[in-house]
Amino acid sequence: MTPTQGLARGMAVEDTGGPLMVPVGKGILSRMFDVFGHVIDREAVLSDVQWRSVHRQPPLLARRSTKSEIFETGIKAIDVLVPLERGGKAGLFGGAGVGKTVLLTEMIHNMIGHQEGVSIFCGIGERCREGEDLYREMKKAGVLPNMVMIFGQMNEPPGARFRVGHAALTMAEYFRDDEQRDVLLLIDNIFRFIQAGMEVSGLMGQMPSRLG
Repeated sequence: MTPTQGLARGMAVEDTGGPLMVPVGKGILSRMFDVFGHVIDREAVLSDVQWRSVHRQPPLLARRSTKSEIFETGIKAIDVLVPLERGGKAGLFGGAGVGKTVLLTEMIHNMIGHQEGVSIFCGIGERCREGEDLYREMKKAGVLPNMVMIFGQMNEPPGARFRVGHAALTMAEYFRDDEQRDVLLLIDNIFRFIQAGMEVSGLMGQMPSRLG
């Protein structure tokens, strides 16, 4: 999950004895993280956070909602033609440079402005320029205080890119379950997550389609 320069056969390895942990709590809002929960925005050190494992049990079925409600994005074309379900998932497909990230930015803005919720942006295999641009745009739009960003960038090993989605989900589950707030989790993009999984399979000598 980190660069392997300098590692050699026969070196001593220390087991931490625990899973990958990420920070959760009010203190993570308006911050930018890597897969290990380290802040990468050059701001102050984290305070007022708990650390949780990325491998958590899902909520019991009895606790889950069975209602079907529309999640209003505030973008009329989406709400009329392809309404999103609250608590559901949706995919956004499109070629390079057609405006997917612009649409996500607009949805983040509406989620925080109208729904008073939290937005979490997870960049998987993103270029560092894209994350930097988004951070500046969110700051300019004034929505950063209710937003968290987490990135597994293109130059990072496949293990980090593969696990960053789970780290983002752990943060989203905290706001959903502990604070009972609406959460919009955006993952950009799923293809690079699958690509990272294939690379991990290759490193382990397994067929991606079977065990990846």
